[in-house]
Amino acid sequence: MELMVVVSASKFLLRQHELGRISADSVSKATTMWKSKNRPQVIDFQFDQATQRDIIQDNLLTLRFEGEYETNLVLLKSTLHQWKSLAKDMSVRTFCSPDSMIRQNLFDTSRVIEMLGAPQVMVLAWQELFGRTMGTMQMAAKRRMERKMQLGTPKEVPLPPPSPLSAFHQSLGRRDTLWEDPSEN
Repeated sequence: MELMVVVSASKFLLRQHELGRISADSVSKATTMWKSKNRPQVIDFQFDQATQRDIIQDNLLTLRFEGEYETNLVLLKSTLHQWKSLAKDMSVRTFCSPDSMIRQNLFDTSRVIEMLGAPQVMVLAWQELFGRTMGTMQMAAKRRMERKMQLGTPKEVPLPPPSPLSAFHQSLGRRDTLWEDPSEN
């Protein structure tokens, strides 16, 4: 996923740079920061996601985005915000993430790739990766459920008693919605 985003962002930035929509100051700032961290020189704009995103953020008013991202500033800014979180998540090299985090990263990556106007071949590769990943997670969830069923269904865990605040709330005429059934009243 990370490679798809980095390549798509690099191509997007290169196109925008060729059209004169990226300021020399923002590129200089990114390059200086990159060198200060003793990182090797990159080809075109193939920095890490965070640096690419920063360059886009610095030039937000002059860049032209694809589709709905061109006209919907709220969608554009929310996708950039999601990209910031995604870049942070992907910078941590772990091979054991919860399914919910993987699904969120898949969703966020698809929006970033769409915003950057990735080529059709990238979109198709992305769709294949998405399908395989979701299928793998569904199969793993099914196996976990089957294992639980083989071990027997767990006994129902009783609810804890009402909190001491319940009596207080009831004395005020309010219901403790955590422990009472609204149909009882």
